[in-house]
Amino acid sequence: MALRSHTITFTTLYSEELHTRAGRWNFLLTSNLSLLEYDWIIREVAACMSDTMAEEFQRRLGNGPLAPVFADIRKGCKVPLGDLARGEIPSVHRETLREICHFAITDPAIHDYFANTFCQEVASANKPFAAQKLQYNPAFIFDSGREPWKIPTEEELDYLAGELFHVVPAHPQCFNDQGMLKSGEYWKQHWHKLRFSAAAAAAHFLISLSPTNRQHTRKIVVHEDHFSVARPECHAQGLVPFCQENPALRIERRSNLWKTIFMLQLGVNSNPPSSYPLIDGTYGYRAHGLIT
Repeated sequence: MALRSHTITFTTLYSEELHTRAGRWNFLLTSNLSLLEYDWIIREVAACMSDTMAEEFQRRLGNGPLAPVFADIRKGCKVPLGDLARGEIPSVHRETLREICHFAITDPAIHDYFANTFCQEVASANKPFAAQKLQYNPAFIFDSGREPWKIPTEEELDYLAGELFHVVPAHPQCFNDQGMLKSGEYWKQHWHKLRFSAAAAAAHFLISLSPTNRQHTRKIVVHEDHFSVARPECHAQGLVPFCQENPALRIERRSNLWKTIFMLQLGVNSNPPSSYPLIDGTYGYRAHGLIT
């Protein structure tokens, strides 16, 4: 009855414990595969695909903006790096690129190429000082940033850091000697307050409920009152499954104009200053909550 009768309001999440978690999560998410790196991978994938596989994927792309670009790459045309999106929404473009990668590695030869040659070359360039893994899991790497609205546990972050340590850009000041992301005082001393988004908080809460209790939930307000980590502009996507599960659920999302939408991200990113591209591989302004 309480869930039916009351509006549940979520704001961005911050605490000293969550600050560290948010910093580690944002570092791994935004320093893994950027759009530009995905664009480069697609060129590799397109060149490796058999004609049959390429035709099938061209059919799947339909009339999307990536379809003519993919066809041009297959023909050997030079497409400028970073020009694959052609105005497509960044989160949609990322998902399309992931789908291409996953489809491609169903070919054992392409899978072996990425698991061994490709990842080894990237690892050697990024972490020449570290011992290399014998083999990498391409599917895990491609999927590691699929749900940026998650609030991962420290154990999940440790596992992710261990898997991605060799294939993210080299910033040893953020890793300890065991390849784990530094935590605790390091993050508290070096960066401003790092928050999880209100949408991430709402999704985390709904996941914690039983399916029966979720069916009783009627009204949620998501108030993005501060800038948050991990590509927050697409976090509302994490609430879609709950709306599909419960058609009676109504979710209202609000954003503080000055603290989110007009926030200049340079200087508030949780990664080392001037070290990484910001959200979706670009510098400058990004309409938080409007561009997904």
